[in-house]
Amino acid sequence: MSIELRRVPANWEHPKKEGCYVEMNEYLNTPENLIDDEPPVVPNRKSVMDRGDWYQLYEDISMGTPLSPAFVTKEELKNWLIENKDFHGWKWRTDAIDAIIKHKYAIRVINGMTAIKAIAIFDNIFELSL
Repeated sequence: MSIELRRVPANWEHPKKEGCYVEMNEYLNTPENLIDDEPPVVPNRKSVMDRGDWYQLYEDISMGTPLSPAFVTKEELKNWLIENKDFHGWKWRTDAIDAIIKHKYAIRVINGMTAIKAIAIFDNIFELSL
């Protein structure tokens, strides 16, 4: 699983179903979003949202779901991550936040089959805590 710093439209609200964020594949391929008997859409980010001026942290599986709210500046995003756990319940270290803001992309490091315990950005490993 990877993590990505995305530019999103101002006040972007990622789609939800029953109060939970949904992957874009699931959202675009629900019966109410399909046209007649056309086959399901293989979405790409450009077909869903325009590139915007705000910043939001996403996990990047099946076009992803957000890990943070959207913010006007990277500094606001950084402050939110310092003060809060991301939407998956992980607490970010300041050096890890700085690295993802600088490089815009990270890979999650998995411990065994279940626990995500760190992110890797180039040659650096940053541990996360619950």
